[in-house]
Amino acid sequence: MKKSAIIAILIWVLLAGPVMAMSKQERAELEDQIRALDKDKVHKIVAAVEAEPLGEMAEAMRPALVLFFEPIHYTVCLDQIGFLMEAEPKVLMNVFWQVVFSSGDFVLQHPEESADRLVYMQAGLEGALRVYERILVAKPKARNPKLDELVRLRNDGHLDDYVRANPCDKK
Repeated sequence: MKKSAIIAILIWVLLAGPVMAMSKQERAELEDQIRALDKDKVHKIVAAVEAEPLGEMAEAMRPALVLFFEPIHYTVCLDQIGFLMEAEPKVLMNVFWQVVFSSGDFVLQHPEESADRLVYMQAGLEGALRVYERILVAKPKARNPKLDELVRLRNDGHLDDYVRANPCDKK
């Protein structure tokens, strides 16, 4: 099995773990509730998770967002964020999740631009970097040199260079 396939399976397990731990009935109820939401309500949830990534609401909503975005086709590029899979402290997984949610939210909010993977991938990274900065306020020891470099690139107006250099289409 290719390394990328193994990593993709691991990511799915990590993201869907809380969902998989539910009973079939709980999962079905949650699916019905989250899929009944329109894109504006989902956007508000994604923005709220981004605003308070360490809050109880964020922890409660992540499994629901996983279910919501599961059937939507878009790429989460491990070339860009795969390092978060092994990052310490584990609170940085919230940064990874936000890439998934912010990318998916961009695809929902801007369907006319969703064919351009680099655009929605950059939107996902930008949302994730905002989460990282919020985490650092509460947990300064969670600093990560690779994320710090991405923040610097964003602040210098060069995050798009990073996205173009890691487009996930070279394999």
